Amino acid sequence: MSASVIQFVRQGGVVAVALLLLAAWLYAQGLLTLFWVRGLRLRLNAVVPQAGLAGALRQWRAEAAAAFSRRQELTRLGIAVAPLLGLFGTVLGMTELFSVIAAEGGRRTVADMADGLALALYTTELGLGVAITGLILLQGAERQMRRRMREAVEIEERSLRAV
Repeated sequence: MSASVIQFVRQGGVVAVALLLLAAWLYAQGLLTLFWVRGLRLRLNAVVPQAGLAGALRQWRAEAAAAFSRRQELTRLGIAVAPLLGLFGTVLGMTELFSVIAAEGGRRTVADMADGLALALYTTELGLGVAITGLILLQGAERQMRRRMREAVEIEERSLRAV
């Protein structure tokens, strides 16, 4: 194990490890969704040459929207859980800090308390960072999805005008 991983775990404890695992899953989910949406263009191009284009495009849009919605739900769940895990780590850290203060009869210095608070807030910062990055990934995928849906509608409208 490298020194930076040990420091990471030491600062945030088990909650930091959980957030690290959540971040890996969330970013993988977000990137896979983004690539999936980009791949919709290829699947859209496969639909275009079909006879009965308007019906095929409506079906394609409905199926793509349903699949994207399922992917969104999973990603949104990860985004919502990250700050809550961070807050949980903060509560654990604060509880530990106050337990030590109580056990020592209040003889802790302000510097000791500041160090304890900094460690407690570390997981909140980490959780927010994971959630914010996840939101950025999800926003990119949603923007790409809207673009693909507009392309399908434009193709459908052109095919209807040509008939």
